[in-house]
Amino acid sequence: MEKRPVRVYLDQKDFSRIGKGLQGSDQCEGDLIAYYAFKDLVKQGKARFYFSIVHFIEALRYDDEKINLLKPYCEAVDTLTKGHCFKWPRTIEQEELDAWLHRQTNNDSAGNSSCPFGKGLDAFPKDSLRGLDLLPKIRANLRDACRKLPPIQGMPLALASQNDELLKRMILQMPDSNYDSFIRDSAIKVTSRRECVEMLFGDPDTRKKILDKTFGTFSSLIPFSRDYPAIKKAGLMFDSSAETVGKAITFLRDFSGQERMDPKKHHDDLVVKIVDSQKKKINEFCGNQKIDEMPLLEQLTKTALDDLPSLAMVIEASTEYYRLHRASPEKGRKPKQSDIADIAHARHLPYVDIFCCDGFFANVLSGCKKRNVKVITRISEVPNAIEQRYETLAI
Repeated sequence: MEKRPVRVYLDQKDFSRIGKGLQGSDQCEGDLIAYYAFKDLVKQGKARFYFSIVHFIEALRYDDEKINLLKPYCEAVDTLTKGHCFKWPRTIEQEELDAWLHRQTNNDSAGNSSCPFGKGLDAFPKDSLRGLDLLPKIRANLRDACRKLPPIQGMPLALASQNDELLKRMILQMPDSNYDSFIRDSAIKVTSRRECVEMLFGDPDTRKKILDKTFGTFSSLIPFSRDYPAIKKAGLMFDSSAETVGKAITFLRDFSGQERMDPKKHHDDLVVKIVDSQKKKINEFCGNQKIDEMPLLEQLTKTALDDLPSLAMVIEASTEYYRLHRASPEKGRKPKQSDIADIAHARHLPYVDIFCCDGFFANVLSGCKKRNVKVITRISEVPNAIEQRYETLAI
């Protein structure tokens, strides 16, 4: 039996700096050196990198002025992750809760554990994304982009679709605009003429199968995240201004008039609110099992959701973040635009071996419960950390 790879989670800034290095930036030479070391470690089976929906949300900030960085950024993500990702946060939460509930009523815990990892489309909400609401959008974009092109040697699209080479040439001639270039690059990944035609004109079930097969990388999903309502809404929330974050921190600090709220109270209030948000699921489970739900709710509250790692991490990170900003906002570090996204990144920490973040959030995480995870702020230190952790992994 072989060892599993070391699980690594890079920050958005790490992928961004690698992207700049791929563009030739001298200031990111060290990041590029680490990137090539990562590629070797992935090839050797020693490391596995993951992206999450938070990387998608942060990529939404690559507007027209930064669009040139988006392609190498996506190249870095795809090359290192090979499509491996964390599932949609709500999916992870539900699987954690389901596994915990079953462990409470089943002495045999085998199989009663959650798996937060997925591939490609799993980073999005499963039920909504795999429905038919997104498929017409994809098909329409491909069809419209192709129809805007002049026919090759007078051939219409229907005739060109009968020939692999002609069809791919048509796709390659698509305008190299910010959006259509990604549609073109995604379409060219379709492996056959039949699949390409079925993606354009096929029935819903066939298109869904091709969608799962073809659009499974970060770069192929990025353009659709811009039009997907759930991502757009999340993007607006995570992309809140530093001023808004600062007002929220000030509100928490002055929650009880002029008296500053104690971090422990902030922590306990968060626990109660999150446990309350899980009541419906617990109630349904207990109803089916014909057991009392109160002991389960009390246990979750008492343990601060320790058995639901991603939710526990949100509570710990946000509490420590609040504690570090508890002083006057006019002094010390100011809240930043990316802070909420960094807290969302932190929810994946319990599931990896190496977690990368900036210096401030390394400080935030140092105040959380200790886990067997190495937190690193310098990407240059990650290759050696992977080698060292790999040596300690059991077969």
